[in-house]
Amino acid sequence: MNAEGTPLEIDPTGQIRLNDTRMRVYQEPFDLPCNEQQRAACERHLDTGLSNELYSEFWMVGCDFDVAEREGVVRVQLSCAGQSALRKICRMTLTQYDTQGKALNTGKIRKKMD
Repeated sequence: MNAEGTPLEIDPTGQIRLNDTRMRVYQEPFDLPCNEQQRAACERHLDTGLSNELYSEFWMVGCDFDVAEREGVVRVQLSCAGQSALRKICRMTLTQYDTQGKALNTGKIRKKMD
């Protein structure tokens, strides 16, 4: 289920510190395809570490720290529409939301997979 437009209702998964300001980190449940085969492919991609690539990029240049610092919250969700059928491209996405579910930014992987 996509976190877009939903208020924050989950428990924090951790916390970070930025400029002596503590921020709680919230990881929304993954939003993966319902189709069994597509979902299995997404889970394999997660197992290979693609999500780590997205997170590394997010923490370095993608996080909207201005909103996060103001709210005291970093809220993110991994999602995927499923691997493209013809080109076998993974379409995993990491989205940062504010506490009310407004998308702040999005990072995507477009990587050819087996």
